[in-house]
Amino acid sequence: MSTEQARADAKAEDEQLDEIAARAARGDSSAFALLYQRCNGYVRKVALHVVRRPEEAEDVAQGVWSKLAGRIQQYPPEVHFTTWLYRVVTNAAIDHVRRGQSRRESPLETAADARAPEDQELDLLRRRLREELARALEGLRARHALRAQCFELHYLQELPVGEVAARLRLAEGTVKSHLYYSRKRLVENHPIVLDLYFAVEERLGRRRP
Repeated sequence: MSTEQARADAKAEDEQLDEIAARAARGDSSAFALLYQRCNGYVRKVALHVVRRPEEAEDVAQGVWSKLAGRIQQYPPEVHFTTWLYRVVTNAAIDHVRRGQSRRESPLETAADARAPEDQELDLLRRRLREELARALEGLRARHALRAQCFELHYLQELPVGEVAARLRLAEGTVKSHLYYSRKRLVENHPIVLDLYFAVEERLGRRRP
């Protein structure tokens, strides 16, 4: 299948799901059941990428659908349903990670560390996602070494754009262009890893691109 055909199929799928979600938001229970049938595998996949344990990913997925059953009317029709659903699942999975770490920490361990235990767990998740992004960058590096280098310096080593430009002897506008296209390529090939990374960054009070 060509890339163009794959994109056309994905667009058609998004449009179908948007229409089904709109019906569910208006109270159509059969439409909600169809959303569950078509999207539950996707929900479990996203959750598993965060929590890493299949049984916990299933718990997250069940919690997401329970929540959606009472809140599907809040679905904003101007947004693709899959985009909205992704954010719901990501937030639920991250909250699950934070609650799990809080339960595992003893009062003595919590008192011995100035950081909240849930932030410790998010830091661990962030480090794992950084490692996955670093591996994903290897594919980009083979074709666009400078773009990969800009991404690594700015997002993984956390250097400001101006410092990246100075280090690589590039104009800041050129660096910003490389960052844009590197993110675009990573979104195409590793969408869950990239977006989860920035979602965790946001929950830890860091930036999104």
